[in-house]
Amino acid sequence: DALNLVNLIKLQMPSNLVYQ
Repeated sequence: DALNLVNLIKLQMPSNLVYQ
């Protein structure tokens, strides 16, 4: 699912980049 891809990317990226 697309949501699973987004979640994996978020886990691999620093939280600062995810939430800004």
